[in-house]
Formats: sequence, structure tokens, C-alpha cells
Amino acid sequence: MPEGDTVYKVAASMRPLLVGQVLEQVRILTVVGSERLKGSLVTGLETRGKNFLLTLQGKREMMLRVHLGMNGSWHRYAPGASWKGSARDARVQLHTAEHVFVCFTPKNADLFEARELPVFLPVARLGPDLLGPEPKLEVAAQRALSLPDRPLAEVLLDQRVAAGLGNVYKSELCFLGVYPKCALEGRFYEPHEGFSPWTPVGEVGLQAVISLLARGRDALLANLGGWERTTTFDRRREPQRGRATHWVYERGGRPCRVCRAPIQRRVWGGEARVTYWCPGCQP
Repeated sequence: MPEGDTVYKVAASMRPLLVGQVLEQVRILTVVGSERLKGSLVTGLETRGKNFLLTLQGKREMMLRVHLGMNGSWHRYAPGASWKGSARDARVQLHTAEHVFVCFTPKNADLFEARELPVFLPVARLGPDLLGPEPKLEVAAQRALSLPDRPLAEVLLDQRVAAGLGNVYKSELCFLGVYPKCALEGRFYEPHEGFSPWTPVGEVGLQAVISLLARGRDALLANLGGWERTTTFDRRREPQRGRATHWVYERGGRPCRVCRAPIQRRVWGGEARVTYWCPGCQP
């Protein structure tokens, strides 16, 4: 599943090509009558966590929400060009004079009136967006602690707590742990006091959860450039550094970069997500 930084970057690449354009053809397989959106003007494209939100101005101001889920992806084509994906998987099609944007196999594609956004539950229930201008981390942490027996890994993935983190950041943040008091801003990649992913969040505590979410926000911001996601260093400051990109993620059975203990791997949860952790650094 794409994480918040990937969604943000995809939206940034689409925005200058789509916003301000008139839709010459629209097809949303999950919306009856979506072809009537033909002629709408795209006036906005933003993200909330892992959700794309497009504003369409026609007879009424409408919003299209797209959530990619595990397998969804946006593709851009020239009009008339062949598609790489199957037409039966093209759940969303937005045609302008110069481009065709196709979203294949998203988890959700919903259309609603823009005025309903504050009460549209898939968005209204989201926690603070970690890529928003000033996310309220204490509010997110208080949401996390509302069910204190939940495992920390589960809480970090819960978009109702804080929006934007996914499976990579979940494993990496549990390893990285809280920020040391002397940490410099942006040094999100230095491990310190990690937690087992299965620690009840109530045992982690409010200030530590705030610190973990702050690390998550810093890491998301650091990975908005056009490079492979990294959590072991800040590629903005060290663009030529080597390719040790993760501390534990996808390193099952390999030695921990800090203590050399073998990294553990466990498939867990309703969506069978894989969690990685170091038993030495995350007791």
C-alpha cells in the first residue's frame, strides 16, 4: 500500500497537468452516471493521508476521493495511446485535451458534493495528517491512547489516529523509538529507545507516542523528493550516501545494523501485514 509520502508525490506530479483543465470524458466504475461530469473544471487536487481529493466544478461543486489501497496506481497517457493496464481494472478515467489519467484497481473511488467534506466519514474520521502544515500530534497521541491495550504497531497504522503512515514506517518507527531530548530537528533516522511492535500503546505513554509521530512526520517530509524512500539517513542532506535504506523493514533474518541480532519477521493483523523488528534493540 502506498504510504503518505508516495501519495503526496503522485498528487504533486498530477496537479499541474490536471488542475485548471476541463474534463472531456469521465468514467468512474463505482459511480452511476459519472459520465455526466463531462465538462467539469478540475479546480483542486489535494491529499489527506493516503487519500486523493479532486475538486470538480460543474453544475455543482463535487469531490472525487480515491484511495489506492494495496494495489491501486495512477497512470498518465496521451489521448489515444495504449494502456499498460487492463481496461476492466480502470476504475477511474479522467480525460483532458492533452492527457488521460487512469487509476487502476483502487480500493475506493467515491463521489460526493464538496460541501459534504466535513461530514464525509472516510475523510472526517482521519486523524491529523502528518504531511499537513501543523498536525496536532498531541491530539493524535491522545487518540492512540484511547485504547491502551492495542499493540503499538497496530496504532501506528491506524489512519484514525494519524494519517499518512504505512507498513514501512510502522516497522521503522518502532525500531527508531523516541527522539532523544538532545536530538536536532530533522535527525529522524538516529535510533534511540526502540519499542517492541507488540508493546501495548498504554505502556508507551503520551510523550513517547508524540515523539514517535514527530519522527514519522520528519521521515515523511524527508522522503518527498524524487528518490527511494530511506529511513537510515536524510537523503536531502546526503544525496550520494550508499544504499542502506532501512533499519529493519524487509530485512528478516539478516543481522541488525546496531546489535547484530537477527531481524525478526511476522505476518500479523487482519490484512496480513508483515512486521519486522530487532529483538535486541526492541525488547
